[in-house]
Amino acid sequence: MKICVICESPITPDYGKKDKKLGLVRCSSTDPDAFMVWDNGNNAQPVANGRCCNDCRDTHVRDARVAIIEQEMIEAGDVTIH
Repeated sequence: MKICVICESPITPDYGKKDKKLGLVRCSSTDPDAFMVWDNGNNAQPVANGRCCNDCRDTHVRDARVAIIEQEMIEAGDVTIH
């Protein structure tokens, strides 16, 4: 089992199923048509080196990435953040 480098909880696989109109869609692992799509977690950079769970990606990693991009834009004079 893979462990999140940020919160040290298990990384749970993402599941999907095929939909005739939408193609591949996310679903619960309990859905009878579900199959595992990905079980390696997410890139945890710039918060940590390694892989992280979906919760840490959503609560820590994305915010850190946005902050870096915003700072780079401010330094380049591309935007003013209020």
